[in-house]
Amino acid sequence: MRKLLLLFLFLISCLSASAADLYVGMKTCNITPDKPMFLAGQFYTRFGPVGKYPIQANILAIESRSGDKQEDSALVIGIDIASSRADFFLPLREAIKKEIPDFDLKKLIVGATHTHSSAVVYDYKWEMPKEVIKPSEWVAWSTVKIAKAAKEAWDSRCKAKFSYGLGHAVVGYNRRAVYSNGSAVMYGATNKSDFRAVEGFEDHDVNSMFFWNEKDKLIGMLVNVSCPSQEVEHSKEISSDYWGPTRENLKKKFGQDTVVVPLCGAAGDLSPHLRYMQKATIRMDHLRELNRLQEIGRRVSAAVEDTYQAVVNDKQDSPEVRNLFQFVELPQRVPTKEEYEHSKREVEKRKANPKDGQLGWNRRIIERFENLKKNPHPTLWTTVNVLRIGDAVLCTNQFELYTDFAIQIKARSKAVQTFVVQLSNGSGELLRKGKTHMDPDESAYGSSGTYLPSERAVQGGGYGAVIQSNVVGPEGGQVLVEKTLNMIDQAYSNSAAGQKALKKLDWHLAVAAYSYRKFTFFEAVDKIAALGVKEVEGFNFQKIDSKIPQTLDPAKLSDEILNQVNAKLRSAGVELTALYYGNFPADEKACRKIFENSKKLGIKYFVSEPDPKLIPMLDKLANEYKIIVGLHGHSKESSPNTWHPELVLKHCEKYSPMIGAFSDTGHWIRSELHPAEGVKILKNRLVGTEIHDCVPFDRTATDVPLGTGTGKMDLFFQNVKQYRQGPVLISIEYNTNPEEPSADIHKCIDFIWSTAEKLVK
Repeated sequence: MRKLLLLFLFLISCLSASAADLYVGMKTCNITPDKPMFLAGQFYTRFGPVGKYPIQANILAIESRSGDKQEDSALVIGIDIASSRADFFLPLREAIKKEIPDFDLKKLIVGATHTHSSAVVYDYKWEMPKEVIKPSEWVAWSTVKIAKAAKEAWDSRCKAKFSYGLGHAVVGYNRRAVYSNGSAVMYGATNKSDFRAVEGFEDHDVNSMFFWNEKDKLIGMLVNVSCPSQEVEHSKEISSDYWGPTRENLKKKFGQDTVVVPLCGAAGDLSPHLRYMQKATIRMDHLRELNRLQEIGRRVSAAVEDTYQAVVNDKQDSPEVRNLFQFVELPQRVPTKEEYEHSKREVEKRKANPKDGQLGWNRRIIERFENLKKNPHPTLWTTVNVLRIGDAVLCTNQFELYTDFAIQIKARSKAVQTFVVQLSNGSGELLRKGKTHMDPDESAYGSSGTYLPSERAVQGGGYGAVIQSNVVGPEGGQVLVEKTLNMIDQAYSNSAAGQKALKKLDWHLAVAAYSYRKFTFFEAVDKIAALGVKEVEGFNFQKIDSKIPQTLDPAKLSDEILNQVNAKLRSAGVELTALYYGNFPADEKACRKIFENSKKLGIKYFVSEPDPKLIPMLDKLANEYKIIVGLHGHSKESSPNTWHPELVLKHCEKYSPMIGAFSDTGHWIRSELHPAEGVKILKNRLVGTEIHDCVPFDRTATDVPLGTGTGKMDLFFQNVKQYRQGPVLISIEYNTNPEEPSADIHKCIDFIWSTAEKLVK
């Protein structure tokens, strides 16, 4: 009995040790200037002093840590501004990098509450009254202040507990009125005889996250409401709008040091302005002795308090944290000839008044149309973060996103609860001519903002859905939905358990850069890193980068280029574990240079089809440089010496374990050899595999996600476990859809993780 008790306690301790601890720090930063400021959000100039509700930045620093090892992290900053324009976002990134040098800026999420009574963040040709602070001066001052507060939040991280929940409050109303002729008008009158409906959904979810320290003291909360803070949008006072009274109420309830991080949910077609039943609603406000801001604050804070009471006893201290970042390429909405001509007429009509805000609005359409001659299919690179905390997920976009798209994401998300955050971070701008993929470490950021309308909104027309209001249209919105859902799927793949199972089996997982052969090696590295895989198999005839015209051939690389490749690998957080090198030269000196430079790149495996006469020399070099040479085969016609595992075994058996088989299961299937049978033949000589599953089981076979083809991959992995003692490199090479294979590769990764888990049970 004592032995059973000790065993039980040991198992409990192992389980406890395997869970990563949650660390949280939070901070509030007042960014209200002591002078009047220009106010953003309208087509005319306004400026004013601070009103009752000052503007703030509220910060959540979060980290998942196993012992001294960081598993993942995030900085989430909710700011009372209209949008995260490049003029503000870039200086903020730089300031944070200065204050927290080791923080990965891909983990930074900056969301605007979309108040129209906060700072303009760029200088323009305004007349500048002496008492008004210059926008660029406010940006310089506020970004430094926010960055210092972010450091305080980061440095104050302590072991924490987390919970989340869903409440409801009527805050946002659909602001697009539809009329009998099918047209739609933003803020159109609803008391007209031809009024028929509001155009789309309203999202009344109030999503909340709560964070406590180890002593169960509430540190703060994150609150996500699908409505811009624009109840007093025409005010001439600086104001955080309804977030001001909301924060007041919550601090009164939970303590003045409670931090409230506000994030705006998808609300491109929503507004706090009353659209109908105005008289009845205002009557209730009067009876409660509240103004509209206070009433909205009452509703939001009441929903948060109600949620708190339901979840306060459901705290977690070790939720899985994953923060994924990706640049996503969206098709732009292309102006028609009619829209171009309309914009030309508008510019002509308005050019006498240079201060008219719609001049630039229409000039941009003229420029976009004329640029179609050079680029008929323009795209926009945008950033998306998906932050998973336990069973809740937060996903970002840069747009004023129409509610239709957010409902799709919430409905299809794997998370129990999904927080959709608009007006976050910004778009990417290509810095290098001819580059086809974004590099987060080398890219400038454009502005967040611009409406992204639904298809029905475009059909109805009106502000918010006309071409002047959009860079991306409904087609791009659907792409954004699908890409976001793919990232959420990745965040909820069973990565932690799967990786532990692989480690126990002594299997290593890589993705072959050949899967991304349409891209440069650097671009492939970014895409593989985005999948959450830490190892890469390169191939020696892939171009390195648009700025480095050489291919990834160690025989031809200078130390300078080797250093650039290593720097890229470090910045992406991956290793170049293997390299496909089709054949080696017969000259030992030339061959030695390949091994020497490969060693500098950290390569541990060559995947090759050498002349059998060279194997004695390769065995010698493999042992000297500690790089395994894996014999690879394609079809019987193209690889007569290595196409069958029996041939490979014959070539290996006289040599050291540094010579082995790196087999391609796809070519085995095309040769009508079951992969599991190939493992039985090779046994301990299998050092790695380029893994494929295919249909059909003949020479015409094409790649499909692992476990969905004819390869009987579950039996293959069972045999690898049974017959191979020692490490195995499993490299996913996916040949279908080389322009965008990531979704299918992700399914392959999930299959390997889940299979590994089953095998270690």
